Amino acid sequence: MPVIPQSATMENQEGLYVFILDENNLPKLTYIKTIGQIGTNWIVTEGVKPGDTIVTTGMHKIIPGSPVKIVEKVNKEENANKKKPNIFVRAINKIKKMLGGNN
Repeated sequence: MPVIPQSATMENQEGLYVFILDENNLPKLTYIKTIGQIGTNWIVTEGVKPGDTIVTTGMHKIIPGSPVKIVEKVNKEENANKKKPNIFVRAINKIKKMLGGNN
């Protein structure tokens, strides 16, 4: 399941949404469903799939269907090589800590 920063989401009367960029960098408003959070990230069950490019800053300036300029793109390989535990391992460890377990 994808995990996205809460800061990349907005909310209106219909629910929580993000802007996903298509192959031409045109933003599309997409509603998402979540099952919870890990730290400051949402765990997304619907609306976003792995590999989607989402807008993380400047959402208030977006006009759906109008091109956006990508200022910075996260390098997935660079992030994967960092010595940080898998998101699910961190979630399990956090739950264990909350339950008072040390194993």
